[in-house]
Amino acid sequence: MKRLWLQLLTVVVLVLSSSTLLAQLPTGIDPGPATTDRITTVGIEEASVRERAERTALHPVGDPQPQTDEFGQFNFNAYLTGLGATGGYVAIPNAYQENVDGSIEAWVCPTATTSSAPCIVGKGVATSGDVGFLFGWTTSSNVLYMRFGTVPTTNTGGTTIPLNQWTHVAATWSGGSGNYTVTFYVNGLQSGSPVTNTGTWNLSSDSMTIGTIKATFGSRDFYGYIDEVRYWQDVRTASEIATHRFVGLGDGFGANTGSALTSNLSYDNLNASYNFNTGGSTMYDFVGGFDGFSRNGAYDVYSDFAP
Repeated sequence: MKRLWLQLLTVVVLVLSSSTLLAQLPTGIDPGPATTDRITTVGIEEASVRERAERTALHPVGDPQPQTDEFGQFNFNAYLTGLGATGGYVAIPNAYQENVDGSIEAWVCPTATTSSAPCIVGKGVATSGDVGFLFGWTTSSNVLYMRFGTVPTTNTGGTTIPLNQWTHVAATWSGGSGNYTVTFYVNGLQSGSPVTNTGTWNLSSDSMTIGTIKATFGSRDFYGYIDEVRYWQDVRTASEIATHRFVGLGDGFGANTGSALTSNLSYDNLNASYNFNTGGSTMYDFVGGFDGFSRNGAYDVYSDFAP
């Protein structure tokens, strides 16, 4: 009898213990020790990768750090090519009328002197030489020039633009028709003395063009490569031109690696910026929205061919 009672007591204790354990379990599926250990291990591994990434200035796999150069966000910089022999150019419809104060700048790499007066950027008409403006270089003396209406002004005594080498070029103008003051810049430095141009800006609805100009005088096709074209509605200072020439304004998030841009004031009075870093036949302007379109075989290409 005593043995029987002991056996019954043991059964009761076991039942009560089982009920207590069941009451302690959470609702839903218990992940189990193995799964819990796996989650903890993965979390540690991810933290370790992130810590290593921060120490080495790299992002974890799946979120690669963009490889940047001085001009853009991509593995290699892209620039405008397909110019020259085919008459390639970029057309920007309904462009600007900065016939009082303005500035233009670009990186250029001319490869031939086939044309006598290659156009870097211009705004003109197809039936005469009476343009709005034309910013280019003369192959006879390899210096820059600016044309308003029918009057060209050469950067006489200024810095020459070499072949097969990237050069940053810029020009500013002020004063208005008949009395423009034009100042040229090469690689961030003033080139020669300011000059006076007595031309008159031919106001029109013609497109602005990069790589040539649709006007009937001389040979105007640019043979070579062009990059980072910017069009301003004010007179840029020498300091502004020198400071920002290596930075892709309106470019991707990896463009300001040298911290040259310190505030949004760097974009004041900037009408448009063409980085040529997006690929395709549309040359996007992420600043003013004045997108350009390739013509006659012009296109952008990715390469490490940079200054």
